[in-house]
Amino acid sequence: MIFRLLMFVIDIYVLVVIARVVVSWVRVDPGHPAVQFLHNVTEPLLAPIRSVIDPWQRNWGIDLSPLVLLIALGIVERMLWALAIH
Repeated sequence: MIFRLLMFVIDIYVLVVIARVVVSWVRVDPGHPAVQFLHNVTEPLLAPIRSVIDPWQRNWGIDLSPLVLLIALGIVERMLWALAIH
């Protein structure tokens, strides 16, 4: 039960991160409640990642922190699957 809940939460969070990335590509009002929600929910995990990789990505002009976060969430999901099997 707890395993399924954790996997569900991770899956929903992945969708929220993807939604934030998509929203960053289009012109939207940053004060819109949905945009604020996406920012408030994802920024606590994206900010520390961004602070670590920022020196490397400064010259690239793109934010790679969502990609790093999605990879990390995938690793966490695989670890949970491995724990659930044993």
